[in-house]
Amino acid sequence: MVKVYIEKGATGLTILGMMGEAEKLSSQESIEVIKTVTKNCNVPVIVGVSASGFSAMTMVSDAAMEAGATGVMVAPPSRLRKDAQILPRYIGGAW
Repeated sequence: MVKVYIEKGATGLTILGMMGEAEKLSSQESIEVIKTVTKNCNVPVIVGVSASGFSAMTMVSDAAMEAGATGVMVAPPSRLRKDAQILPRYIGGAW
């Protein structure tokens, strides 16, 4: 699928986002997907690393960057809906 997107002119890819099957993968399975995609393309790759815990999020983020990803994206848990709930989770402090 990656090769088809590149052949059709994609200038970058976003993988393991919120709307697919990424949440059903283990951290190790996500890392294998990341390695496979980054190895098989020469365009920027942004990787979704959202997880319920910071340990898994950090592990997948580190692996993505080591594999050559351009960056990562994180979505807050769906139960957090307002900036005042979301920001302290990621950057601390009271907002």
